[in-house]
Amino acid sequence: MPILSCTPWQIRKKLNKEGMRDAVESYVASEQATQDEKDAWEFTTEFREDNPLLVNAASMLGITDLHVFIEDAQTL
Repeated sequence: MPILSCTPWQIRKKLNKEGMRDAVESYVASEQATQDEKDAWEFTTEFREDNPLLVNAASMLGITDLHVFIEDAQTL
């Protein structure tokens, strides 16, 4: 199975669709987020399903199938 990826615009639209965007934005703005996490959210040009930061974020958000999540994001 290929490694899927999507653009920042697509992942944000998917998070909006699922009602998860505020949770991500709040976390990124918090003191808990590392500088690497903050930079990744702001500057990445591609969200890959094998990226450890995205895998951890998906777990924290209760996303059980990141592949399907990104697959849907690609259609938005």
